[in-house]
Amino acid sequence: MLNKTLTNTVVISFYTLLSIFFTWPLLVHLHEGFISPDTMGDSSSYIWDVYIFKNNIANNNPLFHTEKVLSPIGGNLWMHGYMPGMCSFSLLFKNNFLGMNLYIMLHFILSAFGAYLLSMYLNKNKLISFIIGAAFSFSAYKMLRLTEHYTLVLTATIPFYILCFLKAFDFSTKSFLPVIISKKHFYLCILLGFLTILNDYYATFYLLYFSFAWFAFYKFYPYWINLSRIKKTGMLLILFIGMHLIIEPLVIHGFDDKGGIWWGGNMLAFFIPNDNSWLYNNASLEPLTSIAYRGMHNLENQLFLGYSIIFVGIILLYNFFKNNLPKETAPWIFITAIFFLLATPIIYFGSHKIIYSPTAIIHFIPFFNNIRCNTRTVMMIELTLPIIAGYFWAQTIARKPNILYSYALPVLLLFYMIVEFKPKPYNLLVNADAPAIYDAVAKSPNNKVLIMPTGVNDGLHHIGNFNNLEHFYQTIHKKSITGGYLSRVSDKVFESYQNDSIMNTLILLSENANYPFSIPSQSQITTFNNTFNVDMYLIKPDYINTNAEKYIIVLLKGKSFVITEKDGFKLYELK
Repeated sequence: MLNKTLTNTVVISFYTLLSIFFTWPLLVHLHEGFISPDTMGDSSSYIWDVYIFKNNIANNNPLFHTEKVLSPIGGNLWMHGYMPGMCSFSLLFKNNFLGMNLYIMLHFILSAFGAYLLSMYLNKNKLISFIIGAAFSFSAYKMLRLTEHYTLVLTATIPFYILCFLKAFDFSTKSFLPVIISKKHFYLCILLGFLTILNDYYATFYLLYFSFAWFAFYKFYPYWINLSRIKKTGMLLILFIGMHLIIEPLVIHGFDDKGGIWWGGNMLAFFIPNDNSWLYNNASLEPLTSIAYRGMHNLENQLFLGYSIIFVGIILLYNFFKNNLPKETAPWIFITAIFFLLATPIIYFGSHKIIYSPTAIIHFIPFFNNIRCNTRTVMMIELTLPIIAGYFWAQTIARKPNILYSYALPVLLLFYMIVEFKPKPYNLLVNADAPAIYDAVAKSPNNKVLIMPTGVNDGLHHIGNFNNLEHFYQTIHKKSITGGYLSRVSDKVFESYQNDSIMNTLILLSENANYPFSIPSQSQITTFNNTFNVDMYLIKPDYINTNAEKYIIVLLKGKSFVITEKDGFKLYELK
């Protein structure tokens, strides 16, 4: 027991060092900043989440609603990626940055340790299990998503859930439903599922997919294994072609798919290094990247597995066709294939469309189609594929127990994996980066600011030109703002902004600063003022001396106000 505790302590210590290494320079800014692009990105929303969560608790407001943005209606935070888990953890700290950043670091460490324990349960090899933990927690996928999508790196519950799931049920019985063989692990599964919901609904769905796929495998595999190769091939062809013939008309006729990311998931993208790779120069791979991303070079299109993982995958594929893989890998192979298909709803290779994946039907199933970004299933592939490799490597070592297979090659693989997964040093935003004008907003006795440009954004719709960095700046000035961004915004909010003639004009001026506006009537101005109650207008440098500023001056006609100018910004503040 003491030896096991000591081993686990050493393993966790090494994973802690790797977490510091991979997220550098976050460690030296834990208390004052966060990882983010320097212009516009989703990462500002997460420090804002912590601020809103604490603000709602302090003011006895509903936890999952806010009127600090999208005023006056406000927004529902249930599907925002609100992360009440991280926000609750941050309650332990007065400093919001510290709470958020420590929570992220903790998830990297526990994701690795959880995958290590899962692998130890399956193959009993410490070195292999350590590599699997590192491969999952510090994958190229997660290192890229850390630049903007914090929810997608909060994966600690995933390996622990799978470990408890495997210990909780026996799927080998003749009964249709699996038999619970450990109530303790069954209840732990429920607890871990709940904790996953508190972090990320994508990960929650992936655990559901894993559970159903594992169940399906043990129900159908006994029949599948007895089929001839011709029958297996025929059934797969019928499945793929049949589902293609169902899915394609749904796409053509515009059935609701919640804005599914059909353009993501090109097979070629698995082989192209991500933009933030420290080792590889992505720019040198043009025009290959243009083909792989089909002209849409963004975060969701980048699926690089790592050449170390790809190399291992090729070895596994070869041995799969040679029937050399341990029988224990069968359910893991099935689940890995499912997640590959989920990541590629349209199977492309390069610029060539091949066929719709059968799993693409999920984009048309209500509720389930809220999982719009199919490429995010790569996070599961980077756990299941190394697990398969771990089984195979443990079998190889058992057959050839020498230094080369037991130590030299695993250590070499680990070293190369660390080098190729290492991202470029992350850009951080700190309070000192905020324009000085926001201090003036904070000191104002007024309560609500309209920032030009303004707008309303969510994952499906976009009007105006709202910059998500305003969420970060709101944590400094703490005033309510019109406009805003949430992952899901109700149609009622969009309609309220577009139906008000003055707000609609402000949105059009946000999209084009010199949009030719009409002078509003006094009744329109009165309606606007009574609806939105704006008592400050902050104009950004690119909108100074444009029609946007002229229109705001029209709205202020006859009112008493003061003007503050700093660093090219201009603040109109009603008295």
